[in-house]
Amino acid sequence: MCCLALSFMFLFSVAGCGKPGKTAAHPEKIIRIGRQADSNTLDPMLVTDNTDIWIMNLMLEGLVKSSDDGKKVEPCLADSWDISSDYLTYTFHIKKGLKFSDGTPVTGQDWIYSLKRVRDSSESAWSDILSDVTDIQSPDDSTLILKLKTPSAALLSDLSLFSCVVMPKAYCEKVGPDGIADHPVGVGPFYLESWQKGAAVTFLKNPYYYDAADVVTDKIIFSVIPDDNTRIMQLQGKQIDVAINLPFNRVKDLSATKGITVKLIDSTECDYISICYKSPKLSNRDLRYALAYAIDRTAIIKAVFYDNARVNNTFISPAAPHYNPDVTPRDYNPEKAKALIAQSGIKNPAFEILVPAGNSLWLSVATMLQDMWKKVGVTATINQVDTAIMKDRRNKGNYDMVLSLLTSDISDTSELMGLICIADMANSMHTFWAGDMQQKAEKLVKAAATEMDETKRTRLYGEAMQIAQDDQYFIPLCNVPFAVAMSDSISGFIQSPLGCYNFKQLMKAD
Repeated sequence: MCCLALSFMFLFSVAGCGKPGKTAAHPEKIIRIGRQADSNTLDPMLVTDNTDIWIMNLMLEGLVKSSDDGKKVEPCLADSWDISSDYLTYTFHIKKGLKFSDGTPVTGQDWIYSLKRVRDSSESAWSDILSDVTDIQSPDDSTLILKLKTPSAALLSDLSLFSCVVMPKAYCEKVGPDGIADHPVGVGPFYLESWQKGAAVTFLKNPYYYDAADVVTDKIIFSVIPDDNTRIMQLQGKQIDVAINLPFNRVKDLSATKGITVKLIDSTECDYISICYKSPKLSNRDLRYALAYAIDRTAIIKAVFYDNARVNNTFISPAAPHYNPDVTPRDYNPEKAKALIAQSGIKNPAFEILVPAGNSLWLSVATMLQDMWKKVGVTATINQVDTAIMKDRRNKGNYDMVLSLLTSDISDTSELMGLICIADMANSMHTFWAGDMQQKAEKLVKAAATEMDETKRTRLYGEAMQIAQDDQYFIPLCNVPFAVAMSDSISGFIQSPLGCYNFKQLMKAD
C-alpha cells in the first residue's frame, strides 16, 4: 500500500476505513472466517492453491463466471457475447460504467493488458488456457474481441477462471509484480483492505461495485488458524463465525451442538497422493504400483472421512463432463504389492511424506498410509512442516511424496486435465511429471482442447487419464465434500462445487 498514490490512499481511507454511513444505530457488519492456511500469493496469474483461488472472485471478476452449481458459464462483467460461425471470433459486450475498487473507470486497455499478461508472461501458471487467442481488440470500452487460431471447446469456461480477470493497467504497471501479489485491485463485490501475512486477509465492501446494493456484509476477515481444534474452539467461543476445512471427525458432534450448523457441500475435490518425478526414491514404476495396491482406500474413508467420501479411480470427479469410469483402478491387494516390490529389485524402500503441520486429517491419512505400507515392507517417514515450507518444497519439486487435493475451478474438464498433464501448467500440478508418457498425455489433452465434438473430447481425455494412471505419479484416494461449520446466525454462505465463494448475500443476524 505504501507505493500507492496519495489520492488512492485517501480514497481507501474514506470509502473503507472511514466506514461511511456506519453509526451506533447501524454498526458495521463483520463476519469472521477461520481457515487452515494463509494465501501464498494474490496475483491471479500465479495462484494455484485453493487457499488463494477461492477468495479471488471476492475482489476480482472477469467477462464470465461459473454458476453457483458449477455446471455452466454465466455472464459476469460481460452482459452477452457473440461467437462467429467458425468459432474463431468472440465478441463480448461489457457492462457500461464499470469502475475498479479504487474508483478508476475500467477501459478496454485494461482488459487487453490483463488478458495478455496471463497469456504472455513467462511467470504465468495459466498461460496455456489463452494460448489459442491470437489477438485481443477493444474498439471501445464496452466491447472486447478475442480472435483464435483454432476453435476452443472450453474458451468460455476458461474465461471464467480466476486468472482471466480485469485489473487496472496503470496500477499494475506502477506497483509491479510484488505489488500485484500483495494487493491486487479489481472489480468485485469486495476489495482487499489488508493482508497480514500468516494472520489474516481482510476484505471490505466495494462501494464502486456495479451491484453494490445487493452486497450485504461490510467486512469479511479470513483468519489463519492452522490447528483444527483451535479453529473449532474459536467457533464455539464465537471468536469466529465460520470454520472452514472442518475435520470429518467433528461433523457429528458439531451437528448436534446448539447454535452451530454444519454443511457438507458437494464438491469436485479429489484427494490424492502426489509423487515427485524428481525423487530418485520413487522413480521405479513397480514400486509406485506397489504403493497403490497396498492402500485400503475404503478403510481410510471410514476411519478418517467418517464415510463422508467415496473411492475414485482417477483424479477427476465422477461429476466432471468427461470423466472416464473405465480407468484401471489399483484396488487393495497387499500380496500383489509385495510381489511388485520384489520385482522392483529395491531393498527396503523408504521415503518421506510431507504433511502440513496442524492438519489432523492429512496426518491421519498419512499415518494410515504409513502403517499400510509398512505391512508390505515399505518405510514412510511422516514429516509435519509449516504450510509455507511445505508449499515451497512442493513448488520446487524438493520432496518425495505429499498429500494433495484437486478441485476444478471451471465447468469444463480441460483445466484439471491441463494441470495434471501439461508440463507448463504448474509443473504438472507440482509433480514435475515428464518423460514419454507425460508427453503422450499432454498431446492428447491439447488435442481435446480444440476438438468441438464432445464424444471425441471424452475419448481423448479418457486416454490421457489412463496414461496418468499407468505412470502412477498420482495415486487417487477419494472424492470429498467441503465441510464447513458456522454459527446459526450466519446465512448466505455459498460455496460452489468448484470451491469458489459467492458472499454477496453472506450475512449475520443481529
